Amino acid sequence: MILGPNTAKDPDSMVQPVRRPRPPPAQAMDRRGMAYPTMVIEVDHMQTLLDLHRKVALYFNPRTTIKIVLAVKLNEPRMDNTIAIIVALYLRTSPTPLIPVDVRSFGTAPPSHSHKNHIYNIMCVPPHLFTGVGLSDANNNPFPPCARAGIPDYQMNIPATELFNGDPTGVPASAVGGFNLDLWELQLVARQEFNLP
Repeated sequence: MILGPNTAKDPDSMVQPVRRPRPPPAQAMDRRGMAYPTMVIEVDHMQTLLDLHRKVALYFNPRTTIKIVLAVKLNEPRMDNTIAIIVALYLRTSPTPLIPVDVRSFGTAPPSHSHKNHIYNIMCVPPHLFTGVGLSDANNNPFPPCARAGIPDYQMNIPATELFNGDPTGVPASAVGGFNLDLWELQLVARQEFNLP
């Protein structure tokens, strides 16, 4: 994927409406003339949370038409077989696109102090936008564990307008409210990847 002069990147995954038309050659994602995806997904356990955060500026540069970046940070499992996992949702349409609009801790362990510091002080995420495992809400009530599917605190909404951007038929009626990503499902995949119970 071309991201600028002398800059190219292969994201871990991407989402694109199937009917999104090909752009003019100078605005193509690659040499084949394909349109940019509407959503890019980055998942990593070797890079730092800040490395993932810095990639967003590349994906949202003026050349691209990417609307959503989902960054998932998998930390190394702890000695007690728990794992801290953080997801951050960025929207190009946000007034501050390089600051996530939603950050959730959804592992089996809370985020470290350094992760909290990075999220609040370097990524500039307001406290009310960072929720989940190991954190408390505005009333100082702890969030429940992410221990099963369907828990409302662990449903991350991916907005349909951005997801279906450029689709000539618009947003399907069944997707008007966006797509709810159940973070429990991501946690299961991560635990399987690390052979955790």
